[in-house]
Amino acid sequence: MASMAFYANLLGLDKRQIRRVAADRETVTELIEKKLDGKQACYLPEREANEILQCYGFPVLKSILLTDISDVDKAAEEIVFPAAMKICSRDIVHKFDAGGVQLKIKNRDEAKKAFQEIIENAKRYNRSAKIDGVIIERMAKRGVEVILGAVRDPKFGPICMFGLGGTFVEAIKDVTFRLAPMWEINAENMIKNIKARSILKGVRGAWPSDVDAIKDCILRLSQMITENPEIAEMDINPLIVYPQGKGCVVADSRILLKKPV
Repeated sequence: MASMAFYANLLGLDKRQIRRVAADRETVTELIEKKLDGKQACYLPEREANEILQCYGFPVLKSILLTDISDVDKAAEEIVFPAAMKICSRDIVHKFDAGGVQLKIKNRDEAKKAFQEIIENAKRYNRSAKIDGVIIERMAKRGVEVILGAVRDPKFGPICMFGLGGTFVEAIKDVTFRLAPMWEINAENMIKNIKARSILKGVRGAWPSDVDAIKDCILRLSQMITENPEIAEMDINPLIVYPQGKGCVVADSRILLKKPV
């Protein structure tokens, strides 16, 4: 009886519709087919993952791929400092562990030095890694860091994850899960059900975070993982969230593609 009452309550909830966004599915299909050409699985580093995220309207920072130290001068004309620089390699998943991230780069001289150090660190971390180069992008403003993720379970299908993000996510493990595709109310409950939800409301005089922007990204993620069975795993960590009404931005992302069985 309790289960029946719970189910009846679910049916009566507001926002029980699946909201869909306009997405460039044709481009996404082309990108996935190109990356999986002749492969059973393929890991997409941040720059390639962001191409797919952009097709679904995620707020992604403009970035430039540096393949040689000489590229820094040209990139410095387009990127506003301070900047962030990160290794770009499908063989290096945890960039911080590899010494492949440098932040608060103030000028082109610092950028050149950071380029050399990042490449050296990456080669030292994994000598067999295929290195595409170093990404440089405008340094995102500080905000609350959260994580969005998705995985394709063999029994339950696509599942989305949300929680407190940043470098300590694996230690804190304050995350919630929902099956995709999801209703709007599911996305709202994902946000409400983490233990650190008070941080999003604003603590010690901080402004409340833009929860609507988080919900929007969760629903975009739900649609993306549902419409593209080749996406086996993915995460956005961190998604930096700004005060209410100011939105959010994707600071790092990765996607694992697999050919559907």
